[in-house]
Amino acid sequence: MYLDFYGLNEKPFSLTPDTRFLYLSKNHQDASNHLLYGIREKEGFVVLTGEIGTGKTTIVRALVERLGKDTSSALLLNPMLEGEELLRCILEEFGIGDASGLRKDLIDRLNQFLLGELKQARGAVLIIDEAQHLSEQALEEIRLLSNLETEKAKLLQIILVGQVELHQKLESSFLRPLNQRISIRYHLLPLSRIDTEKYIYHRLLVAGSNGDVTFSAGALNEIFKYSHGIPRLINLVCDRTLLAGYAGQSNHLDKKMVQKGKESLAKQGVPSATSPKRKNFFSLVVLALLLGCIYFIVFQGKTPYLISSNTISTTEDTSRTGQLIFYPVHTTSTNESTSSSHPYSIHISSYRDNRRAIINVNQLRELGYETFIAKKDIPGKGIWYRVMFGNFQGEAEAQAILNKIKALKGFSGARIIMGEGDRK
Repeated sequence: MYLDFYGLNEKPFSLTPDTRFLYLSKNHQDASNHLLYGIREKEGFVVLTGEIGTGKTTIVRALVERLGKDTSSALLLNPMLEGEELLRCILEEFGIGDASGLRKDLIDRLNQFLLGELKQARGAVLIIDEAQHLSEQALEEIRLLSNLETEKAKLLQIILVGQVELHQKLESSFLRPLNQRISIRYHLLPLSRIDTEKYIYHRLLVAGSNGDVTFSAGALNEIFKYSHGIPRLINLVCDRTLLAGYAGQSNHLDKKMVQKGKESLAKQGVPSATSPKRKNFFSLVVLALLLGCIYFIVFQGKTPYLISSNTISTTEDTSRTGQLIFYPVHTTSTNESTSSSHPYSIHISSYRDNRRAIINVNQLRELGYETFIAKKDIPGKGIWYRVMFGNFQGEAEAQAILNKIKALKGFSGARIIMGEGDRK
């Protein structure tokens, strides 16, 4: 009802995942890059998580559009499936005509399809949205599909997309084999205050605004306070704010209009970002940032092993080709990373591939951890790249931080090491 008044071609704050409206903050761009890297490098399993409404579905839809003709894709939006029904849905999404028969018939048909794609130098990726709703048995079924391979290559790349509960489900003992196969994990964070403003004007521009629709600084602050940077909530409150502006016949939207929009949403029972359902997520983010601050206080920002926040990035040329550039990351030997004055460190993970260590470091930095990579030559096992956190003077000090890190989902395997790797 307000489109003509504002001179818009369509609603700028619709909740549908329209890729034309996708705003790529640095975090959203990194998420997209991680997914694309996992597909291009045939990394097997990739997991993308994020709070409700952060834009996960829009990112995966944009990813599918970006893959090109050399990759077949299947996007499952309804994960409430089991057994043969799940397999039939996968076959249908890949465009495989005959989806009848028993489980073995379905898997054989999928395998033949994937082999045919390989012969044509094409890849295949299965993307499952809202994967936190998959049962453990269904997730195990998905893991078994990753066994479809030749002697040299995986035939199917699998991306699981879901809310933070997906991490909790993957940590169950039943799903340990699947959890161990996940090579890339990325957690999508809400928008910052600056990105929230850019997001709003980006959507207005796509909807046809010529710049006449403006928000006051107070209005933008109120929107961010309400949404905490979650795109879905930004859309909801901005849509109601435009209605309030239309009622007042004003192109300039102020704080009072945002408050009217919030009141309208509250009457319909729409929860804000600070509602009890969302408090646990923000507590996790605050804890991560707190640990980052503790690290800086302890080491006074003097550590030479800080990783750039742009560890993974793209240039204008690579945005067209889809190829990622890994900027150099300084690594150090274990002897260099632990001195006699600060002998204790927290060992988070280890990889044979330095690129995977870089990806892990970049993910942890997004959570506020200034991690570094320690190169370790293990006799009989070769070179390993350890993702490390901190150089502590005392074991008690290291243990206190370790307890907090292990309390976070996904870091239960972290441990304290001393000197050249003596376990504690």
